[in-house]
Amino acid sequence: MTEIIDIHTHRPGPQSILNVEPGDPVPAQPFSVGIHPWHLHDATPQLWERLEFMASQPGCMAIGETGFDPNAGASLSEQAEAFERHVALSERLGKPVIVHCVKSLDALIGARRRLQPAQPWIWHGFRGSPEMADQLRRHGILYSLGPRFNPATAASTPLAELLLETDDDPSVTIADVADRVAQVRGMSTREVLDNAKTFVNL
Repeated sequence: MTEIIDIHTHRPGPQSILNVEPGDPVPAQPFSVGIHPWHLHDATPQLWERLEFMASQPGCMAIGETGFDPNAGASLSEQAEAFERHVALSERLGKPVIVHCVKSLDALIGARRRLQPAQPWIWHGFRGSPEMADQLRRHGILYSLGPRFNPATAASTPLAELLLETDDDPSVTIADVADRVAQVRGMSTREVLDNAKTFVNL
């Protein structure tokens, strides 16, 4: 199996999971697919059918981005309903959920308690404090660190749960992110990169 280092990116590349939406072509590399909260106003029944098709493809590694964002045009109730549909798909296919979460920690934890999923949820591009990270871990929610991570959180994250991404930043590589994380953890970049490949074993 291909080793995955960058678990969430908007740029095609090796050893990464490319974020796409259902209207996009099926990529020729590992990918995640979901209807972003910002785009729920375009979510026709046909788009949901397309999501199901793409999610069932062998190259699909995860479901999402999906989640909660008060800045999105859809209401929070519409976002919650869409999130639950993504989670149901995740559970049926046995694939993790990539979570987009902006100022909605309580909504995310509430959904986790209510739905009791078997599949991992990963808050992508997490920038929160170590205290918030601890709260997520207590509820069984993982997170990945992108170019703008909180150094204290990177230092305190258990090595076995360390996940990395480049997100939509074209100015950095996953090696750059790993190098920054390694510096705050007092580790080598190679140690960080080797551990970041554990996504496929979640």
